[in-house]
Amino acid sequence: MRNYFFDVGNNTYEPGNNSAPGQVKVGQLPVGIDTIAPSTPTNVVGEISEAISKKVKLSWDASTDNVGVTSYEISKNDGISTKSIIVYSTEFIDSAVTVGMTYKYRVRALDAASNRSEYSTEITVVLIEDADNITPSKPASLIGTATATANGVRLEWIASTDNVAVTGYEVYRDGVKVGTTASTTYTDSGLTAETSYKYTVKAYDAAQNLSALSNEVAVVTSKETVVIPGGNMPYSTNPSFGKKITVPITIDGVNNGEWTDDMLIAIGMAGDDPRTLGDNWSMHESPMDLSHLWAAWDDEYLYLAWQYVDVTDIIDPANAGSAGGTSISSMDMPQTIAIDTIAGAGATHDMWGKNDGEALWGGPDLPDYQLNIASNMFHSGYISRAVNGIFPVDDAGVNYKTGAAAGITVKSAKGKGYSTLWGVLDADDAHDTSKLVNFTTLGHDSKRDTFYEAKIPLSAIGNPDIESQGIGVMIHQGEFSPMDTLPNDPSTSDTIGVSDSNSPLEWGDIDLLTVPFARIGR
Repeated sequence: MRNYFFDVGNNTYEPGNNSAPGQVKVGQLPVGIDTIAPSTPTNVVGEISEAISKKVKLSWDASTDNVGVTSYEISKNDGISTKSIIVYSTEFIDSAVTVGMTYKYRVRALDAASNRSEYSTEITVVLIEDADNITPSKPASLIGTATATANGVRLEWIASTDNVAVTGYEVYRDGVKVGTTASTTYTDSGLTAETSYKYTVKAYDAAQNLSALSNEVAVVTSKETVVIPGGNMPYSTNPSFGKKITVPITIDGVNNGEWTDDMLIAIGMAGDDPRTLGDNWSMHESPMDLSHLWAAWDDEYLYLAWQYVDVTDIIDPANAGSAGGTSISSMDMPQTIAIDTIAGAGATHDMWGKNDGEALWGGPDLPDYQLNIASNMFHSGYISRAVNGIFPVDDAGVNYKTGAAAGITVKSAKGKGYSTLWGVLDADDAHDTSKLVNFTTLGHDSKRDTFYEAKIPLSAIGNPDIESQGIGVMIHQGEFSPMDTLPNDPSTSDTIGVSDSNSPLEWGDIDLLTVPFARIGR
């Protein structure tokens, strides 16, 4: 028969001999059991490590024990939760901390028998971010250009760097601070026409450390120009300057009343396409005839709408079926929207080398952005931003992007957006106002026409200040050279004659567009 001893808490059970009853000895532990806890850790210190940033270093005096201390348990509280950490020395570096937070620590000792001491006195460590006294680098390569209107200057520069982060920039005109911006561009307005101004820029960070001044640039504002609003009859540029709206326009290719006459920025002539130019009579061809251009904007988007018309049903009913057999929306015809946002800048050549690689724009306005959209919209379009007078392509999305990547939406549908449609029965009469006819009252079938509308994020065209500075817009279409433009440019009707297939030679000549763009905003 064997005897057994059981540890039951702070009591001992002693079995009896030869099946006799056992005995529980209350308050008596078996010989050799360690019940003595270590001493409480003292002099607990917590400090932010100087050698390793954003870490807390804890240290304390060692505890004592009758047998031996084996480890320490750290209690860490961040004001949200409490976490226990076991360590085996009298030092610990806590890297799981965040600047701006407050942490409370306590420490207790453990021995091999799992006896625990009382917790030490609690200490508090506040992680205060070191004061930032390092200034940002100075802005580089500051350049300035006069805006299209005479009262503004646009500035841009290369971003500064900082040990933490650049918060913004201060802009100085003639040594006086005139504004701040968080971006690397700034438009100064309210200036005097044909006047020279000097600009510099400083960068600053959250600690208000200011950089040194950038290079200085001198800019002469533009000459005061007055855009005389056109009338409500073709040809007309800027019967209005577009309209700021508060309700976004739904882009579906249909004018459900959103596009009104007070949004028209250009009116073209119906029937002025070169199918009837000179001795031409190519009415079997589908026309490329632009008649109306509308514009609107809100705080996020530029909205544009444009109209193609086919009045062959009135001019030459016998060829109406042939001419209407292939609508513009079923063709893979490039449409180009040229947008001028910076006076004195922009590109002269098409981004895809249209117009036989020759200069396409050569007037007072040059596009800073070119948006190309296929008339059948088999893709989302492409937009390019002019850099040093050239529209780059295929530059990994830096300046040349798909319409989808730029957030641009375009839709079209058969039908009309106009309220009236004026024009001529022969292209040679386009400048004879006595020959104007109203195709609507003559019974023109608007189902032959095609209406387009687009929504372009302002961020995709450099966030222009449309209301105070305005922007310019021109639209044309053509696989080779422009077939028609809005506003109308006479170069699209200066080549008389037809090809062997009786197509107008005008559609394949070289054009240089020189008329001013239609203005939006002002």
